[in-house]
Amino acid sequence: MPPRAKGITAEKKEVRDRQLEWLRGILADKGWSAARLANEARIHPSTLVHFRTDKHDIALLEDTTIRKLCKAADCYPPSEGPVIDVPKYNGRTISNETDALELNVAPPWFEPDIFAHLVTNMTQLKPILLTSERLRGSGYLPGDILFVSDEQPKDEPSLVLATASFGERRLIRHFSRPLLYDNPLPPLITEVTVWDSSVDIIGTVVTIARGRRSEVPNLRGIIEFQKAMNSAR
Repeated sequence: MPPRAKGITAEKKEVRDRQLEWLRGILADKGWSAARLANEARIHPSTLVHFRTDKHDIALLEDTTIRKLCKAADCYPPSEGPVIDVPKYNGRTISNETDALELNVAPPWFEPDIFAHLVTNMTQLKPILLTSERLRGSGYLPGDILFVSDEQPKDEPSLVLATASFGERRLIRHFSRPLLYDNPLPPLITEVTVWDSSVDIIGTVVTIARGRRSEVPNLRGIIEFQKAMNSAR
């Protein structure tokens, strides 16, 4: 059962908010109920029930519970610091210097005919594969295909494609002058980039296409696909 405390500090409240959003993301991504997740993780169902419905809004998930949930859902843990934790699989750290890959073919988990139809009917837009967990808190998942115009954002905030570090990194970020950030709500923001001479906004995200989540690989598989595509160019 989640530990309880007499009160909660602002720091612990932020941790709880991150854990709640992280758990909601897992359930949405997997299409599971909380009971199914608890069963897959081999934890008592009441653990998640008490955590999610705590009337005092102070309950936190224990580290051992988080590790079990990560293993069951094949995901990384929620960040408790100012920067999202880098995902780890089989004890090896996997990092991704860029989270946007321009596509010229459909990824293996996306129906080729549908991809071709979308590209044919949206000739002014670039199909960009999201290869990062950074925007999960705002509803964008690794493996999503974002269609980007070459126009500068007309409204703020907007979701944009940008390059950072003088072109070395390609990013999908929310943009509100003069900042680019990974999530639209302050409790979920874990990375902020200042729009300066090292950052170039390439275009604006217009729409999104999402394949069947059951067929999308985990982050490791998406990054491996990205590396293979980059090597073939």
